[in-house]
Amino acid sequence: MKDKPECITYANGTKYWYLNGKLHRTDGPAVEYADGTKRWYLNGKAYSKDNYYQELYKRGIISKEEYFVEML
Repeated sequence: MKDKPECITYANGTKYWYLNGKLHRTDGPAVEYADGTKRWYLNGKAYSKDNYYQELYKRGIISKEEYFVEML
């Protein structure tokens, strides 16, 4: 079983997901700020939303259909 990222939630509502000390999440943004801003990371590397979903598809984490739904 793969490790699951740990979510740290701050008092203001900002959330960060970490895996092995690096920002990482494969089911959504790894950072969600209280103001609604989102940031996508895989293994500590920042991605734009589009590039994040392209990378998930390339790695076989999401299907072609899931990729296209996210790009709508």
